[in-house]
Amino acid sequence: MLLCLCGLLPLVTPLASSPTQDPRPSTDVVRETRVEVVNLLLTNESAQDFFERGCAARDREEISTALIAFLTAFRMDGSRNDAAFEIARLFLAWDEIDIGWTWLGHAVDAGYWSEERMRQDSLLAPLRQREGYRQLAARVRENYAKALPELRGQTLVRRPQGEAPAGGWPVLLCMHGYGTDHNDLSGLLEVGSAQGFLAISVAGYRPVSPGRHAWPNEGPAIHAYLQGVLKPYRQDPSANTDLVYTAGFSQGGLVATYLVSVHPELYSGAVPISPGGPLTVPRPADGKLARPLFLVYGSAEGPGVHGNVRRFRQGVEAAGGRAHVEVHGGGHVFPDNWREVFARGLNFVQGRDDE
Repeated sequence: MLLCLCGLLPLVTPLASSPTQDPRPSTDVVRETRVEVVNLLLTNESAQDFFERGCAARDREEISTALIAFLTAFRMDGSRNDAAFEIARLFLAWDEIDIGWTWLGHAVDAGYWSEERMRQDSLLAPLRQREGYRQLAARVRENYAKALPELRGQTLVRRPQGEAPAGGWPVLLCMHGYGTDHNDLSGLLEVGSAQGFLAISVAGYRPVSPGRHAWPNEGPAIHAYLQGVLKPYRQDPSANTDLVYTAGFSQGGLVATYLVSVHPELYSGAVPISPGGPLTVPRPADGKLARPLFLVYGSAEGPGVHGNVRRFRQGVEAAGGRAHVEVHGGGHVFPDNWREVFARGLNFVQGRDDE
């Protein structure tokens, strides 16, 4: 492995396009890169480890380390189309258009499926007028259609310790914000399960790119999708699906609020955090029960989130329901004491805030 990667060292410095430049990396660069290779091999075991290390190095603009990590991930697992795509982006950032084009082809061959990412990524702009790009994009759409059944309905679940109570644990359904996935809210699941919830984090049903999902402006479709996620738990005696609470961040916070506002007969309360995005959330319907809301947001957030929180609180209280607003001093992020705040929110929507 080490010898194989050392053979890639000339690729981890920008390739010179001018005849007046020496394309060979300096001795210091080669020495430093060899150290990076050794460190990567000593501290990572799986293709996923290398991919995550590559993303972290890319974000720190440590391009040599990022490229080595992505190359290793792809060599270890040829199905890692996300690694091949990142390699293409790195070469395109160096204006190595032909090599970037080649690696984009490798990514598509391996099953890369995000047409939206290909359309929006500015680094791919030089390739969009190239002969063959339309055919490549068509193959990406085909890959997406094949991958979609596995991409939808991904969940992360945390159960409380011990035996379930009579009737089962209440269910906590968590929805992430734009551009993340079900793994992003693992912390909320930990708090929820510690408080006796069967806690489920769900990936949005519109994948944006590998590891990035979204919740579209389609309330009825989102509701139907989440009811499908809950369906297997209706046969689980340890889950009380008559008591389903919702929570979420940003887009997911809007989804959480929408569910209790439109379907209070199915959802018992919500803890929205910084609710924002395109989804329209109506006021609680006349004659329907107004479920409790525990709203969390930052004082430095934009007017959209401020307006949503104010409108949601007023709507619930006007319908005779209970609402509480928790304000922290930050922006569109979790508060520093989010565990404590979220635990209070779960107590509030269960009517246990006076305990």
